[in-house]
Amino acid sequence: MNQVAIQNLRRAALRALVSVALGLAALGAVLATFIVMQDNQDIRPVLIVTFCAFGAAGLCAPLAARKFNWNGALGVSLGGIVAGFVLRVSDIAFTDTFDALLAAATVIVAVIVGITARALVSRRRVALASAMSGVALAVAMAAIYIGVPRLLDQEAYVTVDRSVEPFSIRTLDGVNIRSDTWRGRVVVLSYWATWCSPCLAEIPEISALQKKYKSDSRIAVVALNAGTGGDTAEKAREFLNRRHFDVTTVIDDIKPERRKQGEAAISLGLKVVPTLFILNKDQKLVAVHAGFNSSEHLVATLSSRLEALATQIP
Repeated sequence: MNQVAIQNLRRAALRALVSVALGLAALGAVLATFIVMQDNQDIRPVLIVTFCAFGAAGLCAPLAARKFNWNGALGVSLGGIVAGFVLRVSDIAFTDTFDALLAAATVIVAVIVGITARALVSRRRVALASAMSGVALAVAMAAIYIGVPRLLDQEAYVTVDRSVEPFSIRTLDGVNIRSDTWRGRVVVLSYWATWCSPCLAEIPEISALQKKYKSDSRIAVVALNAGTGGDTAEKAREFLNRRHFDVTTVIDDIKPERRKQGEAAISLGLKVVPTLFILNKDQKLVAVHAGFNSSEHLVATLSSRLEALATQIP
């Protein structure tokens, strides 16, 4: 291999490393936004920052020629997506699979926009690059703020159809409640925990649903503390009072021989909190909603499902 070829290879390798580094830097900005938005669990600002950060990374990617830079696009995209995937499988960040897929799709679109703008700038077509980038950002924001909630409303629920073994839960005062006493009513059980950040954002929604159906004998809305991670009835009560959450809750009944999960969690198949379990009048599990994103229209979509079930004849 001659000297020119070696130098070209080194330049290509350096450009690839810089592109990957730009992708990692953009991911850092997204992670910072993700952490800041944990309290209200809204994916939309995270996606907007993702678009801007990766668009800027694409714009700054080293350009080998005055045309679309596929190597730069691939390097920046992989720098963000691969590292993000590692964080996802490690349960460090982007723990909701659907949200992670939305973020990955946003990365790819943003990098293409940024790389295209970079190619236009290299040809001294700065005005066109600016106009194209502005239009792309406007379209992205509209798609994120209008389209994402609709997608989440459709994808948030998993339809199931299985019988549930009767289980016991307890009020915070220690009174046992058997699940079979709900037969003939539609029930939504909302699992939460004091140590769960998404739960903090979801509890006010459950509170609103409890108030809405307080006088409706057909429907029961039950906030259910998992009783795990050190949670007790007293800790749950103190937590709700300190946060000024106006929600009535019960706690799962964890037997001494089943220390990891309570009766309801085992019967329903709880995997993560928060999770909503919807039971029909025959006490069959008909839908599951795992996780929470405040861009969803949770009260509206859940109300629609509960009322549809309530009108069905057992």
